[in-house]
Amino acid sequence: ARYGVTSNCIAPLASTRMTDRGRAASGDESASAAGTPMDPRNVAPLLVWLASDEGGVANGRIFGVSGHRISLYEEPVRERFLYSEQPLWDIDKVFELWPKTIGLQDYPMPEIQGIQRQPQQ
Repeated sequence: ARYGVTSNCIAPLASTRMTDRGRAASGDESASAAGTPMDPRNVAPLLVWLASDEGGVANGRIFGVSGHRISLYEEPVRERFLYSEQPLWDIDKVFELWPKTIGLQDYPMPEIQGIQRQPQQ
């Protein structure tokens, strides 16, 4: 990177207070994830590596951290988009076009290995 600045994305899969609340609501009062593959501390080594001189080789990449696995994802592919011929985006236009174009409410969440999604209520 020209000025030593890089930008990467980390997609972690770990047990957190937020996910623990979901388990508690479903009746699963399982113990903390400390020391298990879902321990959020498994994400930190990747962060340290990315911030190191050696990690400077990674730029514009997507990394996944799940349990004891660190993954490098392929380049994302544009699936849907909004388009405007105006030189600047108009906020109202984004709200108008979103459901007709990207419309994420009609787009199913991707399946994640080992994760069972709960139906929305």
